[in-house]
Amino acid sequence: MKFITFLYPYDIRNIEAPHIWLLYKQLEKISPENLFCIGSNDYFNGKQCFKEEKRWEVNWAEKGWRVSDDITNKYVINKDIFKALESIEVTPNRVWSSLISEVYPPLVSALESYFEVIIQENSIDAIYTLCNCASLSQVSKKYNIPIIHIELGALRAPHYINTAYFDFKGVNGNTESKNRYEDFISEENYKNKVPFLGREQLLGFIRRNNNDKAKGLIKKITRKIRSLLKRYRSDEYEIGLPLQVEDDSNMLSYSKGFNNIELISYAHKYFSKEKVLVRKHPGGHAHYKVENNDDSLSPYQFLDRCKRIVTINSSMGLEALLNGKPAWITGESPFSFCSSQTINLDEYQEAKNLDERLNFAVFGYLVPFDLLFDLEYINFRLNHPKETDIYLKHFNFWMHG
Repeated sequence: MKFITFLYPYDIRNIEAPHIWLLYKQLEKISPENLFCIGSNDYFNGKQCFKEEKRWEVNWAEKGWRVSDDITNKYVINKDIFKALESIEVTPNRVWSSLISEVYPPLVSALESYFEVIIQENSIDAIYTLCNCASLSQVSKKYNIPIIHIELGALRAPHYINTAYFDFKGVNGNTESKNRYEDFISEENYKNKVPFLGREQLLGFIRRNNNDKAKGLIKKITRKIRSLLKRYRSDEYEIGLPLQVEDDSNMLSYSKGFNNIELISYAHKYFSKEKVLVRKHPGGHAHYKVENNDDSLSPYQFLDRCKRIVTINSSMGLEALLNGKPAWITGESPFSFCSSQTINLDEYQEAKNLDERLNFAVFGYLVPFDLLFDLEYINFRLNHPKETDIYLKHFNFWMHG
């Protein structure tokens, strides 16, 4: 199988080669000669520099980093093509947001010229990308090549099973999750074709992790949590607000007009300030002046302290629902179809058949991270299997490896 890998050629958050982990992880399972890499020059000339700078991607995927010099199919996009857009959008974040959602003709032209060269002598099975890009989507449709949008999943090691997103429509925003759930429940006799776990079973399952090192870390963290739990009461606050990274794509392009300040204001519309607990994102840049800043050691403890959760599109919305807590999601999210069906934060309306939806979110939509670049799995998904077959594929992988 052969793939085009689109490595975002713009310095997102002023980081050179911002999506280099995609390339290194691919190279752990896919031969260099079967990858046709389109990106800025930084992705191809920074190998030793990334090592010296102690980039986390190198340590995380060292096997792929070591063979990255073997890539011969390199197609460089000069970052100067974005100067015209920079003169209009002014800031790097606005440029990135524009590239996510709007077609940029100079990028389309560059991509088309490379696609023409690549497909002349190669049959390309799919395109990989780490982020939505309107220009890439337009070019992929022209050449009828599917795009696999990937990202780290909502549930991650060491606290949970390690998942990923694998979506042919988009990632974070503009995803196919709701439509796929509707396809799932429309399949004949679907309830008898797949196993469904009760809420407590499902929560226990996602917290399972077979990695001994991770288990030791979790045990150590759990001991610390237990020692601190005496300081806090369960359901101490009416509502908890897990904030988000201000310059993340979720906020820039998929927040539906919300930001962290608006989220706080939204909660205060329904609850007095002393009843609201605010948890800053570990990667957040700003400090917010609020009545109660959460200082819990872990997300578990934060969730335990709150009766309900409202988020823009943090994965903690899904975590809250899996923990039996009411949750509202105000922005675009692949898990919006599981959240409250009302906008009133004091009137929770549970989604119909919520346990079923949560099972689909975990076993149908989220993908085991180890399958992300597995050739057999990719071929399986490219052949458009039934939703129940995808669900069983994931479920059986988790159960049997």
